[in-house]
Amino acid sequence: MLALIIPAAILVVFFAEPIVQIIAGEKYLDAVPILRLTILFSLLLPFGMQFGTTFDAIGKPRTNFYMVLFSTLLNALLNYFFIQRWGIYGSVYATLITLSVGFVVTQILVYRELNANPLQSFWHIKTVYAAIWQMLRRQLSTRDPIPIEPSTVPPNNIPSKTVAAKTENSIATQQ
Repeated sequence: MLALIIPAAILVVFFAEPIVQIIAGEKYLDAVPILRLTILFSLLLPFGMQFGTTFDAIGKPRTNFYMVLFSTLLNALLNYFFIQRWGIYGSVYATLITLSVGFVVTQILVYRELNANPLQSFWHIKTVYAAIWQMLRRQLSTRDPIPIEPSTVPPNNIPSKTVAAKTENSIATQQ
């Protein structure tokens, strides 16, 4: 999933202005910097969701609950102070900090519980990109279109020999 999110996030960062213009119009261009910051959420959210699913599956829903509670309380607290100081940007900063802290804490918990390397997801991205590249090269290198076989089922469930005979007779009578 991360292999698909990273290119999409990069595109949104670089093309935020046209995206906002197309979706919302000129009067919402003030939202472009906010969009560029909030797209960073998409890089961290999958890790939190995967953590919750994994810890529920291994019989540790209480750990997942406490992590969600911690993140919610931290986000609410940071929002309270940051919005007063920076307005809507404060909310974005608060959420980004909360997701970053949550990412670090959940990856430590995953490592302690499952001995899983938190950076392994990033290492496997190159394998996904290589596979996609090979598939695209294979598809683009085949110049011959895929042949489409005509239907072998005779119309109206008439046996093939009868169809051929009727076709020959109709051609002969038309001439």
